[in-house]
Parts: sequence; C-alpha cells; structure tokens
Amino acid sequence: MRPRRRALVKITCLPTEPVTQVSGGVSRTVITSAVFDFYGVIMPPRRRLVRSVSGIRLSSVWTVIPQGDPAVRVDDYLRFPGDTRNYTVTALRAFPRHTEYDVEVAS
Repeated sequence: MRPRRRALVKITCLPTEPVTQVSGGVSRTVITSAVFDFYGVIMPPRRRLVRSVSGIRLSSVWTVIPQGDPAVRVDDYLRFPGDTRNYTVTALRAFPRHTEYDVEVAS
C-alpha cells in the first residue's frame, strides 16, 4: 500500500529509552538529540476494549502508515501536526509493502 501524497502529514518521532530510578522503578525518557520527522498517513481512530489486571478500559487506537521505513520502535512517542499530545507506539506490524504503527494517547 502506497500512501497518497495529498494525505501525507509530517509526524515527529520522540525516541525514548528506559531509565532506572533510584527507587528501582523504570521509566521512559525522551532522547532529545535523536528527535526526527517523517511523513505518513494517520488513519481514523478505532475503539477497543483493553483488559488488564486492574480491570477493563476503553481505548482509542490510531494506525499510522509511514512513508518509507523510519526508525520508530515500540514505546517511542509520536506527535501529530496541530496536536500537543504525545502518542505512544504500542505495536508495529510489518507487511511486504508497508509498515503500520498502532498508537494510543500517552497517559
């Protein structure tokens, strides 16, 4: 699947790395020197139920289809144009002709 040029938007990727705190907890920190932009198509959100130990919640998931193959990994943050929220990459799916990223709003 090749994205149409008119649907491409500029997306900013904020790569993250795990950092161990003094208390022993692990958190994600943005690597500011590695921030980069790429172009891609943002598909409309879809809703799904997420089950965890703490219960069930409703989440909105966006699918991003990038142009080319940018160095995006799971747990990196994406920022869309005109939106100040960070979206975290929850899944990567590679197909023979394209790649898809599933993203959710970072809490």
